[in-house]
Amino acid sequence: MLFHHLPTSFLLLVLLGIQPWNSNTPACAAQQAEQRQFSEVVLTITNIKGQSGQLCIAVFDSDEAFRNEKPLLEKKLLRRAHDSSTLILTFPLPPGDYGISVLDDADANGRMKYGFAGIPLEGFGLSGYQQKGFKRPRFGDFSFRHQGGTSTSVEVKMTYFR
Repeated sequence: MLFHHLPTSFLLLVLLGIQPWNSNTPACAAQQAEQRQFSEVVLTITNIKGQSGQLCIAVFDSDEAFRNEKPLLEKKLLRRAHDSSTLILTFPLPPGDYGISVLDDADANGRMKYGFAGIPLEGFGLSGYQQKGFKRPRFGDFSFRHQGGTSTSVEVKMTYFR
C-alpha cells in the first residue's frame, strides 16, 4: 500500500482537502482554519407523502456534480425509520456552496421513476427550491452558502405529480 506508513488522521485530512502540514504564510493559515470549521447543516424535509421504499438524500457541491449525478455525500433512509411527513437531519460540512436533493424512492431502486413525457412518478425535492413546471433545475437554482463556525438551516419541500 502506497500510504501504509502515514497515520490515518493524516490521510483523512488529505482526503478532505485540508493540508496537514504547517505553513507560516498568513493566507495559508487562514485558509486552513476556515477549512477546519466544519459546522452543522440542519436539513428539514417537509411534505413527505410516501409510505414505502426509502428517502435518498444527496449533497452536491457543483453544477457539474449535479448534472452527472455524482454527489459529494449520499444517505438512504428506509421508510420504516421515519413515518412522519416531516424529517429533520443534521450533518457536518465544511464551508462552501452546496445543494441538496431528496428522492422519495417508493420502489427502493435508488433512481427516479418516470412516466409519460418524462413526468416523475416519485416524490422529489431540492433545497430552498419549489419546482415550477417540468424544467430541470440547475445547481444555482437550489444551492446555498454554508459558512464555517455556524449552523445552516435548509428546507426541502417534497413535490409529487401523482
